[in-house]
Amino acid sequence: MYDMWGPSKSNIIFYDWEGDGIKDHVSISTDTVNCVKVCAHNSDHKDVLWDLYAYMTTAQRSNTVYTQVSIRR
Repeated sequence: MYDMWGPSKSNIIFYDWEGDGIKDHVSISTDTVNCVKVCAHNSDHKDVLWDLYAYMTTAQRSNTVYTQVSIRR
């Protein structure tokens, strides 16, 4: 599951909570050694699992669509 995109550190992950095509949230990957971790816009979401499952409502858990962007030099 965690290697679904072949993520690397500093990738941007967008979250579409409702699955309606509108991006509702964004985070940046901070670690990919044993699992992908991200930091979002507040301290409560620092170095947490990329899917943010623990912070979602029941509806968000079933509807969320993830998109990843890799920025390379």
